[in-house]
Amino acid sequence: RQIVEAAASPPMARGLKHRRAAESFLSLGLSAEAEGLLHMAADQDPKQAASAETGALTAVAALLAGRPEEADALADPRLDGTDEISLWRAVRQAMRDDGSPSAAAVFATTAPLVFQYPKPIRDHILPLIVETMIKGGEIPAAERLLQARQDDPKLAYARALMQQADGNTGNALAMLDAL
Repeated sequence: RQIVEAAASPPMARGLKHRRAAESFLSLGLSAEAEGLLHMAADQDPKQAASAETGALTAVAALLAGRPEEADALADPRLDGTDEISLWRAVRQAMRDDGSPSAAAVFATTAPLVFQYPKPIRDHILPLIVETMIKGGEIPAAERLLQARQDDPKLAYARALMQQADGNTGNALAMLDAL
């Protein structure tokens, strides 16, 4: 419905409508589609092209699609000052540098935000966040997230990493073998 509404709008009114549709796509886990729609919105609407928020949303879609090299818009200084942008910048850093201590430190304070996101987004980035915190030395914060999601099968590898970090090598190896 959102796409049809955008298509039926005058050309200069489509950008914001495409952005809203892209937000819906992201919430459904359709990150590549959302990124394409955001690029189209920016191409067709100068306001969307100049918008730091559209750039950030496009960068988030790129990260969720597994393309951190296309997420440069997150560095825009107009976006500074929010925990949410800090979280996504750390996601990008973690994707580029496995176990990044700097990303882990950011996640230690911003990770609870992930529970505010729709399930497809949360399920996609939570394992990366927890694994990065463990590898990056933010063990207590990672442990809190694992406690909050005890039955989440997507965190099985992170649980094994936590066992290893706690010195339970035998348990960690058994868990890794099971995976």
